Amino acid sequence: MKIFFKIFFRVLGFIGILALLWSWHTYGKFVKAANSVKQLSDHFYYMEFNGNYYLNEFLNKGGADSNKKLAVFIETLLRGKSINQVYKNEVPLNTGCAAISTKNENGEKLFGRNYDWDDFKTGMIIKSNPKKGYKSITTTQIDFLGFGEDFKPTTFAQKYLSSAALFIPLDGMNEKGLCISDLMAGDNEVTAQNNGKADVTTTLAIRGILDFCATVPEAIEFLENHDMFSVIGAAHHFAISDSSRKMVVVEYVDNKMFVTEANAVTNHYLAVERTVKNYENSSYRLEVLNKVLEENKTLSEEDVKQALFDIRAGSFEGNSKTWWRAVFNQDKLTVNYALEENYQEAACLNFKL
Repeated sequence: MKIFFKIFFRVLGFIGILALLWSWHTYGKFVKAANSVKQLSDHFYYMEFNGNYYLNEFLNKGGADSNKKLAVFIETLLRGKSINQVYKNEVPLNTGCAAISTKNENGEKLFGRNYDWDDFKTGMIIKSNPKKGYKSITTTQIDFLGFGEDFKPTTFAQKYLSSAALFIPLDGMNEKGLCISDLMAGDNEVTAQNNGKADVTTTLAIRGILDFCATVPEAIEFLENHDMFSVIGAAHHFAISDSSRKMVVVEYVDNKMFVTEANAVTNHYLAVERTVKNYENSSYRLEVLNKVLEENKTLSEEDVKQALFDIRAGSFEGNSKTWWRAVFNQDKLTVNYALEENYQEAACLNFKL
């Protein structure tokens, strides 16, 4: 009988060790990510994520055609609090994002981005190193996660749940120098393609492009091979640039994808003429960027910063602020952030992939 109990407890202990190893293999990367969270400013946090988050497998199984389905996938990874939804259903369209693509005197490609939003509480910068895919640095607004209006990643549990922000990037750059940003196109047209392909929502497409695409043609091919389902009840367009080509703007009109070469974009369609909200303001900001590009064969990083500063949201009456300005060097793989319209150089943050 003693031998039996010895064997029993040894087997039980072995099973316990296996369970712990499995648990760490499954959740350890999220624990490490939670422990990496740091506060950068009043409204911004930083996280690093290393490991597999099974995006390729998820897309191969059909992806997600709604935020609810994306939330279910995230919940299976986190085994945590219900996300409910990944985005609010609708947002006001008095936003003012912008993107610009150029090169400096050394021939290095630069990609600049303003993110303007009226209803903003918390943002996050994420460096990710997936097991399958390219390393990247992305920026997002984690208010869009369904964790509550006052959610901030301050406790361990909140930091752990913040790993869900991996799947809602709004802009970023990967280790191949590919940059992408999401901007509002100016109206409420919803994209819901139904061509029998794997499904992606707006931010899921950005994550997929950064993880799996090295060039603009690859990014376009990725979008062509997936059915797009837009979020927050509004039209979006993507600015996409790599380290060797011009920037392209990808738009969806009547569920058809349009690709336009352009080195600047704001918040109205480029592929078609349409009446959109705040068109006058959007056109003015685009004219400012295009004038800078036309008058200069090359622009330094400081020039790009100045151009984006000149059209910051806070300089227009009735707007909130540019919550982040990012300038990516696509050859050096660096990014310079100004957060919350604090443009003092000492307050800016620099990251390198």
